[in-house]
Amino acid sequence: MTRGLLAALGLRLLLWALPDAAIIPLFCYAPAWLAAAWFNAPLETPDLAWQAGDATFVMARSCSGETFCALAAAVLIARRRWRWAWAAYPLTLAVNTLRVIAACACAPFIEGTRLEAAAHLGLGILFFLGALLALSFLNFWRPHHGKTARND
Repeated sequence: MTRGLLAALGLRLLLWALPDAAIIPLFCYAPAWLAAAWFNAPLETPDLAWQAGDATFVMARSCSGETFCALAAAVLIARRRWRWAWAAYPLTLAVNTLRVIAACACAPFIEGTRLEAAAHLGLGILFFLGALLALSFLNFWRPHHGKTARND
């Protein structure tokens, strides 16, 4: 378990040290592009902005999900699944895309910036924590293959 914690800390510090010019293309372009395509809106490239209905949405580094990527890689590394640590990156992009689409879909029903920010944060917790728990369960679960468990 220490191996996973050290991996999470090391990867998080590495991602934290990278400038926005490196993080935004790695973690923000794909979710922003897919969310804009979902709402059939053009993506304004320098700002990563798109419109859904009457609202304009912007993807920033704080919405990148880079910490989730570090945690997902740490879960895989904790069980010595080094070969699968790369899967944390596409998983991060997929979960972040779903979160962004859900937040944009909920925004027209919520009035006020404080509620929009709370919904955005709540959806982030729901999607990222749910995916991390599912990954952890799949990573630590060992099927018995028809054998009964022994109580030693």
